[in-house]
Amino acid sequence: MMLCIAALGLTTSCSKDNEDLIIGKWKCVSSVHQSVDPDTHELNTYNNESVGMVMEFTEDGKVTIAGGGTSDYSISGNTLYMDGGRTQLEIKKLTKKEMTLFADNSDDSEYQSTATFNFEKQ
Repeated sequence: MMLCIAALGLTTSCSKDNEDLIIGKWKCVSSVHQSVDPDTHELNTYNNESVGMVMEFTEDGKVTIAGGGTSDYSISGNTLYMDGGRTQLEIKKLTKKEMTLFADNSDDSEYQSTATFNFEKQ
């Protein structure tokens, strides 16, 4: 599905606050994806590939990604779980107007990658 985000600013710690703040429509305004090529071990960096992506979180635990469908989501502490828990994103920043998500798949021996997504509330 998707990977996420960069660490700028505050990290929120209360899951209930995160659950309340995340409700609404969010647009990606910047992103950084980094991956290691499994053959050459070269680090590849891609900036702003996800700009314009829109995610909408509803109170009933659903997230819709424009062009990507709808799945469930839940929050525990600073972790956002989507798609039945198959996608885990760290919430680095979440305010009434800004959200930063981070995904780290560097444990995957074949495809090591990280991604940071910065969103603004619409």
